[in-house]
This record gives sequence, structure tokens and C-alpha cells, in this order.
Amino acid sequence: MAHPSERQSPQTTKEIKRNIRGARPMCDYCHGSETKENPLKRCAGCRSISYCSRACQKQNWPQHKEVCPDLRTKSILTKLATTLLANADFFHFLKLAIAIYLDFDLEDAPSLPLAEPFTVLVPLLIEPEDILDFARLRGDLPNETNPPEKIQGILQVGAVLPIPEGLLSKEAVMSLTNTIRDDDDPLERDSPTGAIVFMMGSLNNRSITEVPIRISSQILAIAKEGQPFMQFIIATRGYRPRPMSLFSCIEYINIAIRQDTQDTFLLRRDMSPMDEMIIRKSATEYDRSDDGSFACGLIKLRMKKEYIYEALLQDDSDKDQ
Repeated sequence: MAHPSERQSPQTTKEIKRNIRGARPMCDYCHGSETKENPLKRCAGCRSISYCSRACQKQNWPQHKEVCPDLRTKSILTKLATTLLANADFFHFLKLAIAIYLDFDLEDAPSLPLAEPFTVLVPLLIEPEDILDFARLRGDLPNETNPPEKIQGILQVGAVLPIPEGLLSKEAVMSLTNTIRDDDDPLERDSPTGAIVFMMGSLNNRSITEVPIRISSQILAIAKEGQPFMQFIIATRGYRPRPMSLFSCIEYINIAIRQDTQDTFLLRRDMSPMDEMIIRKSATEYDRSDDGSFACGLIKLRMKKEYIYEALLQDDSDKDQ
């Protein structure tokens, strides 16, 4: 059985775009699937949902008009999450992280189906591509010049966490997972199914998008074996051994995105003022009740777990002494 790190070479932009197109959207009103003869048209306001006809759009407008402005932010999140999962390597390592986090009964997996679908929260962050810009925003390089006016950002996976109470109903999770229970490989029907809730922003001012997911028997077997893997590091032009753990799987994704200087994976975008503010606040003793504290806490957690932050963490220790 092949370990995910021994899979094919990183996907090309063309392959990722093809995978994105393969995720066929549905009409937000009648739930009809897109066809060649009848392509869906996106709402011009939010660019987040689609309709198969003018009639469906008109029928749904009384409900949609209340949330249309807020969905503009969600459309950005949905695009980033869809692009992340369109990369087969990233999706494999994220599934591994989820399997390890949920701690399925790996001794028996996948012989017994779960009684209920699982749910996990996966926060996404936008951080500077250049680790020095990250340090400048945090004030860790006092003798350096200020960061550039426009900072190139990259998507980073924050963690795998439990779903906050009330964020997603059981009915919504069942509706999501039913879409894969019927269509997937019959040999995997007893494998765990559930939903990833991707989130950007804070717990109080957030944007979320939900994705159904199945943890295959192969992923469960790899998690059970717990074999370490190797990751190529461009800076050293060598491979770095990594243990099989939740955070090493997340780190694998984040390092690969950071090393993709040509944006082959389509996961780069300019940082917003809010993105920069979160990085700045992560260097301070922020108020835990503050709306941005959740994202700041995620950054501090990642700084303790991912090797690229080791030098900055050492500087923080020196300041405290």
C-alpha cells in the first residue's frame, strides 16, 4: 500500500483545474445538476451560488437577498477550499489528519460503519508567502524595514478542531453525507463519512463552507500503521523525515503551498488588511474575548508545531528572558 508521500509528483495547474471542474455544482433552488446543454449561471451579486434558470433564481430571491452580501466573502472561502481539495496530495494528507484527530477504532477499521457522520472544523488562514514579511508584521525584526504595501499571501491550513456547538445541524450533516453515500465505491460504503467545515475569520464573524468527505479504508490503514514519511524541503534541497501525526500532515500541506512559488496550486492571493491585522495581533498579549483572538491563537499554535517558525519562536523566548 503506497504511503501518500510516495504518490505521484505534485499535480499540475491543469490537473487541479480539471479536478475543480469535476466537482459538479447544483442549482441552489431545485438542486438540479449542471449539464453541457444547461450550464449553471452564478448569482452576479455574491458569485457564490448558482441557478439552472431564471425561474429558479426568481423563486429563491426572497430568501437569498438577505444573505447575498455576506456570501461574497463565502465565495472566496469556497473557491480556496475547493482548490485545496482539488489537489489529490493535499486532500490525502488532510484526510489523514482528520483520521488521526478523530481517532477511529483503527484496530477494527474499516469493518464497522460509524453510527453517525462525523464533523470537523478546519480553519483556513492567509499568511505572507515570505516568512520575513510574517516576522516584520509581528515586529520580530525591529531593525528591518516595514513590510511592503502589498504582501503576497498564501493559504495555510490552521488545524483540525471540533465543531462549535450549533454551527452545523445534524440534519445538514446527514444531507451532505447522503450525496456521497449513494454515489461512491460500494466497497467503501462502511467507511466513515462526514463533513469538513472550512472557516475563515473569527468565531463571531466568520464565513464557512461545508464539504462532504469519506475516509477510505486505505487512509485508515495508513493512519493505523503510523509510518513516518519524507518531505522535500526546497531551502535545503533535501528530504526531512516526519512522524505520522495530525500536525505533521497539516505541516506537509502548508510547506508544499509555501514552496509553490509559481502558484501551480492556485492558492495564492494578496493579503487583506484583516489578514495582516491577525498576524500583528498574534505577537501581542491579545484579549481572549477579542473577535480576532481565535485566528491569533491558531497562528501561535502553528508556530509551536511547524519547523519554519523555529527561529521566530527562539527570538520570542530570548525576549522573555
